[in-house]
Amino acid sequence: MITTEISFSGVLAIVAYFQFLLIWAQAEIGLKQHSLFASQFDPVFKLQVNYSAKGDVVTHLHIHLKNTSDNPAYNMFVSRIFNLNLDQPINPKYWKEKIDDTSSKDLGAGDYYNCTINDVQFAEDKGIEFTYTNKFGVFKDIFVKFGNKNALIIPPRIQEPGLLLNTFIEVRLFFQTLKYEWYLMNNNRG
Repeated sequence: MITTEISFSGVLAIVAYFQFLLIWAQAEIGLKQHSLFASQFDPVFKLQVNYSAKGDVVTHLHIHLKNTSDNPAYNMFVSRIFNLNLDQPINPKYWKEKIDDTSSKDLGAGDYYNCTINDVQFAEDKGIEFTYTNKFGVFKDIFVKFGNKNALIIPPRIQEPGLLLNTFIEVRLFFQTLKYEWYLMNNNRG
């Protein structure tokens, strides 16, 4: 029979370790609260897409991004074009002549950013990244995705700082995914 005894210094080390984890978690919660607070000062955009045609042939695609918030967006411009089928950016020398945009524009409340794509076929299965700076000088981007004559605007992701709490969240999601897959396997046998 094996017996183990924990000395007072061992218990003290364990308590100190858990106190360290608690302080670390509190610091990360503070960072997350700060990033959520700062996100309220980011602009919000509304997307409008229009097509112009000559006869029955669609020739141009017009993208209008309207700043619907009171927060300004500074120096907005088209930064990258993505091929969504290959999930990679396209070299600017292949798309610069196909896009007419109002280069580097500041958008206040209710202002529009206009961009025109001269080749409608080029826009299919593409995504356009628009980059701007918020009122604090932080670079942000929004993504407009095209496909099947539809457009979708994807707002910027709020980057949650910290390693400890994000690790806990990922471990929890991993076990939830395993639980869900086990549930699907056991209920689809019939």
